[in-house]
Amino acid sequence: MISKKRGVNFSSEKVPLRAFFLRVRPHFSNILLFHTSLLFTNMFSKILLMSKLALLVLIANGAAKAEDLLSPSDTVYGGQLTGDNFQVGMSGFAAGANNWPGGEAPVNALDGVGQKYLNFARLNTGIVVTPGIGPSVATSLKLWAANDAPERDPASYEIYGTNAVLDQGPFPVSSFVLITSGDLDLPGSRNPGGGATLNDVNLQTVEFNGNVTAYTSYMIIFPTVKNGGSANSMQIAEIQLDGSVGLLGDFDGDGLSDDYENANGLDANDDGTVGESSPGAMDGPNGALGDPDGDGLSNTEERDLGTDPQDEDSDQDGL
Repeated sequence: MISKKRGVNFSSEKVPLRAFFLRVRPHFSNILLFHTSLLFTNMFSKILLMSKLALLVLIANGAAKAEDLLSPSDTVYGGQLTGDNFQVGMSGFAAGANNWPGGEAPVNALDGVGQKYLNFARLNTGIVVTPGIGPSVATSLKLWAANDAPERDPASYEIYGTNAVLDQGPFPVSSFVLITSGDLDLPGSRNPGGGATLNDVNLQTVEFNGNVTAYTSYMIIFPTVKNGGSANSMQIAEIQLDGSVGLLGDFDGDGLSDDYENANGLDANDDGTVGESSPGAMDGPNGALGDPDGDGLSNTEERDLGTDPQDEDSDQDGL
């Protein structure tokens, strides 16, 4: 008895079912590979899109966290940068001198209203300010034009930072680090003086987001004015620095940056608790109050002086 094999019509010939699948299997593999590739491509595109959206959210959140660093209660000195020092001025009306009218003193640059700070020294004038909020990372400068005489507007700026403990001046430039500098072009519109509200129509903002270093004090200098030939002074209604409060990269929160601690043999994960003299003293060798080299200077003081916290004679003078 002859048995009949089941078959299918493939290329005008009877082909056994098994042979058919053997012939078409490579095509199925290609189709499967194509669809799998398409699936992963779509998944990757979605992941990439989600990553971009997440990055935008992070950027937006970071921008939202920027805050004013200066306030009316901060310690501020007005004056002029002459040679190697910032010379603190005084109240007065002497033309061309480092002084200001009593009602237009440096404190008015931080008062949050339109009353201005004016300095008759005209060039290289500005302020030195220690924000009461403590260490901060400045990333932008805001300036509001004063009530009159546009020729007196600052035409350029320099911003310096320091972590040195400041007295009442003069302040040596060598103790500061230049953060940024550039030209200014304040609006021609004028902000009313006195207790008038600051209007952002009269505002110029300068961004310097590249700064990641925290400082405890700032020196803001205006080297030039809009029209040095006709201006008898420099004037500004308000000065504000924006940025973040505290140190960037200070994991243990002891006031010493991680970079500083790692570079100087200190534990960036210890705020001074380990080895402290008594509970809560936080004067262990790795913290801000620590003194690992036993020279009588804390780690904070060593940082501000630029000396080695691990070497009791880092200046190599034998003392």
